[in-house]
Amino acid sequence: MKDILLLSYYDLPYHLKTCLLYLSITELPDKIGDLKNLQTLDIHGSKIGKLPAAIGRLQNLLYLHVNSDVELPDEVGDLQALQVLSDAFSYNSIKFVEELRRLTKLRSLHIGLHSSLKL
Repeated sequence: MKDILLLSYYDLPYHLKTCLLYLSITELPDKIGDLKNLQTLDIHGSKIGKLPAAIGRLQNLLYLHVNSDVELPDEVGDLQALQVLSDAFSYNSIKFVEELRRLTKLRSLHIGLHSSLKL
């Protein structure tokens, strides 16, 4: 299945604006960062456990919907257009919380913080 997903990313048009992944995949390739016009990434319901740092290159991403068990990279702060971040969970990362401050266009935030996180 992973080979099919990777092949499909090479074939995706650069102007793709929405990507919904409800497949049984467990990871996203770094190539996802090349989808410069992507506005919506919805992996809620997938088996992806961690997003790659390349996600930070998605400068037009407006909506990021993930499962609560998906670990987001600190590069989430590079998503300057992001307006909605839903169901994210910080895995004890102060850097992640600090990066949220950089998301000046964020309008809706649904996250959980690890109970041992000291702010």
